[in-house]
Amino acid sequence: MATKLEKPLKREVAIEGQPYMLTISPEGLKLVPKGKRNGLELG
Repeated sequence: MATKLEKPLKREVAIEGQPYMLTISPEGLKLVPKGKRNGLELG
């Protein structure tokens, strides 16, 4: 059984050698270049 997501979960990922912050929350996903504020949001 999976654990219910109640608060945002943040992880750093590297895409083509560039660092990004991935935030997974109950509202959806957000992918932002590290050190920036604007990025892609799904959800």
